[in-house]
Amino acid sequence: MNAFRALFLFACALISHSSTQKASSSPPLAVVPLQTDENSADIETSSTAPFLPITLLPFTQLAHGLRSGPITIIDPRTFFIQDLHYDGKGPDAHFWVGKGTWPSGDGILVRNENQSSLPLPAYTGQNVTITLPGSLTYNKIDYLAMWCITFKHNFGHTFIRRRPSTEYGVQLAPFTRLAHGLRSGPIVAVDKKTFFVSNLHYDGKGPDAHFWAGKGPEPSTDGVLVPDENGSSKSLSEYTGQNVYVTLPGELTTDSIDYFGLWCIQFKQNFGHTTIPKNVTIPEPNGNPLYTHDNRRIIRVQKCCALNQVLLEGGCGSSEERFNPPMNVHEHNSSHIDDEPIAAESIEFVPFVQAITCSHQKYPLDPEEESFPLMKNGSLMVLNTQNILSMDNYCIETVNLGDEAGSRWVTTAILCFSSGNVPLSSTFFVIYAVGMCLRHRIGGGLAA
Repeated sequence: MNAFRALFLFACALISHSSTQKASSSPPLAVVPLQTDENSADIETSSTAPFLPITLLPFTQLAHGLRSGPITIIDPRTFFIQDLHYDGKGPDAHFWVGKGTWPSGDGILVRNENQSSLPLPAYTGQNVTITLPGSLTYNKIDYLAMWCITFKHNFGHTFIRRRPSTEYGVQLAPFTRLAHGLRSGPIVAVDKKTFFVSNLHYDGKGPDAHFWAGKGPEPSTDGVLVPDENGSSKSLSEYTGQNVYVTLPGELTTDSIDYFGLWCIQFKQNFGHTTIPKNVTIPEPNGNPLYTHDNRRIIRVQKCCALNQVLLEGGCGSSEERFNPPMNVHEHNSSHIDDEPIAAESIEFVPFVQAITCSHQKYPLDPEEESFPLMKNGSLMVLNTQNILSMDNYCIETVNLGDEAGSRWVTTAILCFSSGNVPLSSTFFVIYAVGMCLRHRIGGGLAA
């Protein structure tokens, strides 16, 4: 064992001293991202050069509460998993590795951190070190996963190789509104396995309702049940505006389906769906849909105008001004703030396009005067008033808040407000449905 690896293992041992220690207290690891072309040959390890640790994305969150911090390959056979969470309720769950674009039953069992091959217990934030069996090394596998052998179910995984990419998916139409209050914002085919459903609403009263995918112009009995965002196949509960990621099961991909929707199995009823166009290129799976290839957290936000446009006085128009949301992001809950925001340098804001329709008027907040953090469910909290706005009542856009002295372009929240409400900022735009935009100053002289 060379001195570099010995030092790294000693550091990992210190991190793992307490089996319940959280990853947030762990010192930062000296790691480099693995970025290889998807068609590249197996990576060969040199027997003389020191092995540089490789950081992988956290586990995808597909079932049984599985999640983790970053996963590090610390030598060709050893994986260090930070902050591992799993509910322990899978009947035959194991660490699992193999070849292919998605975990399958053709993989190989990896013993747990205690060298046991019994089903995995619950994990509540432990740091775990596991070793590949025999002479197997990381450059001979494509994924590390948690897999239920009995039910052939993938609870979550990380890919060993991933390509640098700026592909964030293809925007699809919202769900059609056919029954039980189903509606949504745009749906994004993040990759060929994953859908992001924005602003999902459903009354939860369907007796046997499930996400559903299949062939044909609309949902039918020939479709396939798609587990919910928690990996559950139980009848869907109520949704009140949440953003959810849903993963197609098994070998199913967007290449083999024509629709994605909500279906009641018992009464053979379509509650609503979206179709998958055949003239678009949906990205291949390339890691964890919640993270960029370089481990930044993806936060999908609702943009008022098209991707290459900003909000001008006459409405949306082309511009080279950047879309750069300024708000903090909190993910602990949806009703109040009781945690530190995600570090700004660890976030990649990814927009999808959805204008808001206001009964009266719209105005932008001024980031120099207002704070408006983003909450777990996509709601926006305006701290000056403690109001929490659903995605029906705001979108994010770049606007010019300058005055006679010059332009001041900012990316900010555009809000709906009623005719009787007084806006928060001293300077704001009122944006009318006809597209006219007038500058106002409260108490200063200009009036609508």
